[in-house]
Amino acid sequence: MTGIPKTLRTLLVASNRLTSLTSFQHLVNIERLDLSDNQLDSVHQLACLRHLRELKLDGNQVDSLDGLAGLDSLVKLSLKGNALVKVDLARTSW
Repeated sequence: MTGIPKTLRTLLVASNRLTSLTSFQHLVNIERLDLSDNQLDSVHQLACLRHLRELKLDGNQVDSLDGLAGLDSLVKLSLKGNALVKVDLARTSW
């Protein structure tokens, strides 16, 4: 996702046939991210989004929450329709 301004706070990319996530390091100010209805199976690339408050991942193939435990600002997470079998939230602060 190149060309997106660093100051962007909301990114809605639902239903875009995304199969993987590239580096989000330049989007550190994102507070709301909607990645619903894509073909994502991993979210570890989102670990750098320290200001992320709302993350919507419905309708993907995510099978692990690796990378999300350190998102201290997260207050809303939606994961309906994914491949999660077991979720351990012991390491999270949200």
